[in-house]
Amino acid sequence: MVVRAPDPLRHRVVQQSESEPMPMTMQEVAIWGVLAGGLLTLAGLALA
Repeated sequence: MVVRAPDPLRHRVVQQSESEPMPMTMQEVAIWGVLAGGLLTLAGLALA
């Protein structure tokens, strides 16, 4: 499953990954994890 991010966000992540060894910070990983969990929950409720 591919999640398309808005162009400004994708551009920022690309710039950050080029300038830093780690592409994402732990805070960003946590935020994406919560968003993914919420989407999976909504999908599960929709399919139920």
